[in-house]
Order: sequence, then C-alpha cells, then structure tokens
Amino acid sequence: MPVRKLLSVIAGAGLLVTMSACAAPSPAGFGACDSGSSAALVKVDGEVGSATTVTFPTPLVPKSSENAVLISGDGERVDATDAANVTVSVYFAETGETLIEPTVITSFVDGRLPFMSALTCAADGGRVSIAGTIEDLFADGLTGQGIDPTDDVVVVADINDAFPGRATGADRAPEAGFPAIVIAPNGQPGFTVPATDPPTTLKMETLKQGSGTTVKDGDNVYINLTGLVWGDSKTFFSSFEVGSPTPVVAADMTTTDGGVPPGLAKALIGQKVGSQVVVVAPPKDGYPTGTAPERVTEDSTVIFVVDILKID
Repeated sequence: MPVRKLLSVIAGAGLLVTMSACAAPSPAGFGACDSGSSAALVKVDGEVGSATTVTFPTPLVPKSSENAVLISGDGERVDATDAANVTVSVYFAETGETLIEPTVITSFVDGRLPFMSALTCAADGGRVSIAGTIEDLFADGLTGQGIDPTDDVVVVADINDAFPGRATGADRAPEAGFPAIVIAPNGQPGFTVPATDPPTTLKMETLKQGSGTTVKDGDNVYINLTGLVWGDSKTFFSSFEVGSPTPVVAADMTTTDGGVPPGLAKALIGQKVGSQVVVVAPPKDGYPTGTAPERVTEDSTVIFVVDILKID
C-alpha cells in the first residue's frame, strides 16, 4: 500500500518537513500513561529523531487507545499547552505494514491530532508508542483513498523539541482605542473592535511581555497568528484553528521569501520570545497587492494578535 500523508497542520504551507522520573499525569483520551499492553510491545531501533526500524507482534489488537513511554527523554516534561516538533511514523497494527514513513510535523499537543496528547507522558528527547484506531488517534487528520478509520494502527512519536504553545509573558494593558482582546483557555484570542474608523498609521501594543531571546530581522520564528479585518466579525486566519504554530521569517514579505506583512514584521523584530503583541496595520502596512488571504481586500485595515513562541 502506498505511503499516505498526514493532513496539513500548517495552513497554506503543507506538511511541515522542514520527552521524566516523576509520576505521569493522564493524557487526554488515553487514560494513564503507559496504559495497555499492546503499545508496550512495540520495539524501535535507532536514536530519537532518526530513521528507525519498528517491530511488534502481529496482529496487534489494542483494547482501546493505549500508550507506552519507550524513551523518557532528558529535557523538559511536555505540557498539554505546548507545541512540539515530532518525528512520526505509523503502521497498520494487523500486519505491521507502513502507513506513514517517518515524517516531521509540528503541532499543538492539545490540537487537532489526538495522539499528540500522549506526548505529555514524556519529555524532550523522548519516544512514545501509541496504539488505537485511526479515528481515535487522528480524528480527521489522515487522508487517503481506501483508509478505514476503524483500522488499528501503531504510532511511534519521537519528540525532537517541545516549546510553549502560547505566549507566557507578563500581562500588560494596551492603550485606549485598541481592540480589546480576550484569551480563551486554549490561548486563542477573541476580539472586540471599537466602533470607530480604524487608525491610518501603524499601531502596536505588547499585551504580554516575554523575557526570552530577542527576535532579529531575518530570524525563523514560530508564532501563533490570528488575523481579523477591522470592521469584520470573523477571523481570516487562526493558527489555533489550523492546529499548529505558524513558522515565518521575521522580515518584510516584499523583500524576503517566507516573510510577513510589513507591519507585522515591524512588530516582531525587537520583541522577545514569550511576548504577545496586537498590531493594527493600515493598508500600506498590510498585505501587498496579490498576497492577501480571503476576506482581506487592498483597502483593509488588519488586526493581528501574535504570540512569539520560539526562534528556530
């Protein structure tokens, strides 16, 4: 059977190709860590993140969604609010046949791929095996002709790097006249926009002041990005809805491939990791002609809320 691909978790960029000794909490949807005997039967050769040989007795018949920590990892323990860069491979439990060859993805731990919650059982540098049905482990995150969502599969997930999935800095109050931002439990912002004309010059305010590394011009940065047109009621983009942080270059998109609108670039450069910034960009600081997403016109004033998560 041909190798299938994971559903994209990076909007517009396709699949991104480019984990302790204390008692473990229960990952959402999986019961206790090291739950069930099937996942523990998985054997993996090779270092974390490298090409590996995966074996297990077939047919492997998990009774429910199970997980086993194969390597604990020596870094920071993965938290449910984190994002993680993970090397994932998937195998049919009945035959051992490969469904997805080792593939690097970046996703929220509590995002659209349910198997990711099992990563909270380990730490950076760790490896987890997960067994269960396709629909329980991936929800709508697998595509491919002929795939039966009730098929049992085995997932091997190597945690290459975990990092905060939302801004962690100290709260700061914006000046009057800025859109009011309310943050949902998962970190997603909601907007209340003043019933006034938008500003005609670039405006930005720091909502959370981070204390990490300062972003420099040209840095590769992982961000959470939510965008709304001033006067609209529906966001035109949200990394929370996509299920993954957004990788960008902290540079003007008119001069740099992978860059961002000029106003957003100005807001990113000089800020520290862990910060959250709200940006109000008039048309001249927004999307250049021909680059705007749906719902954004050439005369749109755009509001961005951006969490600066990690410099790659």
